[in-house]
Amino acid sequence: MTYKLENLGTGSALRQRLEEDLSTAEIEALESTIQPFIEIDVAPSQSSQAPTVGQSRLGGFPDLPVGFEYPRLKGKPAVLLAQINFAEVPSLEEFPETGLLQFYLADQPLQEFDYRFDLHQQNDAAALFFPAPLDDFIPQTHNRTQSNNPFIPTHHRLQFERKLAPATPFDTEFADLTIALEDFEFFGENYETALGELADSDDKNLITALNLLGGGGHKLGGYPGFLQGDPRQDIFPTTDWDPDEPFELLLRLISTRDVNVAGFHLYFLIKRSDLLRRDFSKVVFYFDR
Repeated sequence: MTYKLENLGTGSALRQRLEEDLSTAEIEALESTIQPFIEIDVAPSQSSQAPTVGQSRLGGFPDLPVGFEYPRLKGKPAVLLAQINFAEVPSLEEFPETGLLQFYLADQPLQEFDYRFDLHQQNDAAALFFPAPLDDFIPQTHNRTQSNNPFIPTHHRLQFERKLAPATPFDTEFADLTIALEDFEFFGENYETALGELADSDDKNLITALNLLGGGGHKLGGYPGFLQGDPRQDIFPTTDWDPDEPFELLLRLISTRDVNVAGFHLYFLIKRSDLLRRDFSKVVFYFDR
């Protein structure tokens, strides 16, 4: 499906502003990259409000099937980063419609995480997927008295909304656009100028648009919106790199007032074929800031 800038929900102001710096061909090329994603809104929960079994959450403890051993990473109980119940999530192509997806991190400072990005050696993070139904799931706890990695001290409630956004300047898809538009030598520079002008605007629609164009905040699917260049080809091991099937964004979380992830952006990436098979055993964890 082909989308237009107006489909981003920011009115006509965005097109009018971009037309000041970009040609019609450049805007159409940017529009060609627009794709849907799920925006995640985080709302801190009151400590007295226990989450219901299977409820989506950030932090806290997971829900697991009866008899399922609590996940461990590096010999210690793992830290639950997020639990996503897809029954609560708007439909997104290729993603599950039901089931519970959980993301875990090792109980250690983020600065000590493995930076090798080897699919067969990563042991600092993990993802678990449980297809519905969730009838035999029970809330979990463990005896960890103190965590070295209390990213989110208590659980936060999550809400989901389907939105649209184009590729960001650091995504490989944007680089492909620049190559395709070789007749427009300064496309990338002009686009960065346009983004800078958006940042100076006091128009709420343009501020919302800037957030979308820059990669947004917490999200499922869509473009990763890396902060320091796209690592998927240069950093990931060549034995696992396939230009015909790159790693795509599964989950992204960023540091906010309510989400303490030590100033980092956290990314969980997956190959499309694995996502379609609902095989989350090869999910790759990456972070930058």
